[in-house]
Amino acid sequence: MKAVVLTCYESNEERMKLVIKSLELEGFEVVSYTSNFSHIRKEYRNNIPEGMTALNALSYKKNLSISRLYSHNRFAKDVFKRVRGDKPDLLYVIAPANSLVKEAYRYKKETGVKLIIDIIDMWPESLPVSSKVKSLLPFKLWRSYRSKYISCADKLITECNLYHEILNDEYM
Repeated sequence: MKAVVLTCYESNEERMKLVIKSLELEGFEVVSYTSNFSHIRKEYRNNIPEGMTALNALSYKKNLSISRLYSHNRFAKDVFKRVRGDKPDLLYVIAPANSLVKEAYRYKKETGVKLIIDIIDMWPESLPVSSKVKSLLPFKLWRSYRSKYISCADKLITECNLYHEILNDEYM
C-alpha cells in the first residue's frame, strides 16, 4: 500500500517525519512532499529533510498578502499533480495551507482515496487581528479553502481540542 504525506511549511516537517515513520511501521510505502520556500525566513531553502521531495513554491515577502495566498494555491495545485501520479491508497495532508485541503477534497472526489487531514493551526482564525478584520472578504475566502472542504476527510486530526471544537461546531 502507498501513502502520500504533504505539507507546504518547513515548520510542519518534524510532525511529518513522525507521521511517515508511523505509516512505514504500518507497512506503507510513503512518498512525502514539502515546499522549498521558508515561510519563516521568506527565502528559498536547501535544508530539505532526507526522504522528502521539495517542490518549488513561489516566493512572497509578507505573511498577509495576495502573493502568499497565490503561492500556496499554486503549490497545492502543483503537489496534487504529483499525487495524481503517485496514486496513493492513503493521503495525509498537514494543514495549513488551507489550499491543500481544497485540493485534497477534489482529489478525494475523483479517486475515493482514504484521506486524513491534520490541522496544525487555523488560519486566519489564529491571526492576532480583530474579529472585524477577520470578517472581511479576503479572510472569509482564505478560511473557506479549508472550511468548505474539510468534511470530506475520513479522519480529522487537530493539534488541540480548541481546533477540534471550532471545526466540529462550525463545519462538520
